[in-house]
Amino acid sequence: DQAQAVLWAGLPGFGGGQALAEIISGRVNPSGRLPFTYPQFAGQASNYHHDNNENSLELSDFGAGFENRGPKYKSTMLTDYGEGLSYTTFAYNNLQLTDSVLTGNGTIRATVRVKNTGPRPGKEAVLWFLTDEIGRITRPVRLLKHFEKQEFKPGETRELTFTIRPGPDLSYPDAEGRRQLEDGYFTLRVGNQKQRFRYAGPAAQTTTGSLAPGREVESVGK
Repeated sequence: DQAQAVLWAGLPGFGGGQALAEIISGRVNPSGRLPFTYPQFAGQASNYHHDNNENSLELSDFGAGFENRGPKYKSTMLTDYGEGLSYTTFAYNNLQLTDSVLTGNGTIRATVRVKNTGPRPGKEAVLWFLTDEIGRITRPVRLLKHFEKQEFKPGETRELTFTIRPGPDLSYPDAEGRRQLEDGYFTLRVGNQKQRFRYAGPAAQTTTGSLAPGREVESVGK
């Protein structure tokens, strides 16, 4: 808890030592993002399922003392998926959507402004997450749907975009691998910004065979 930073290298290979030395010395500005979630204490990893369900918390399962840790520990990890430090700082603002309602064959274009507010050049990985607020099958709290890494000079501002499409971005596979697409509200998050929109197109699912997760909806029926 007292460390100002932790450098996680994973499996960097034969050139890992050189890469780590360049980051620690400041020659290279780090821009990596954590590919997993790290708990605050042993046992916390299994108490939160990343589902929209408060019943995922069972305090009695984690031993004496857990109940006294306070409410902030119930669903707050030490570091979240997608976190990462840099020798500079970035600010997000003005997230906008071209529409608040998405139809079956339409798209919504999202834009956000990102600025390097620090004194050094650096790269920023811009991560776009979508949340399905209510679904017939409980969905994860957020899913990474789009990302890109851009290099910014000090003081530079850029506008980045993400085009949301119903099939690839809003549908999900059921237990048999068939893609499902449901009417309802979604929340888009990028940085500290968020916007809400609704999918109001026809309900959709695959009608022939099964699909592996990640395939686009092939046919639509009300």
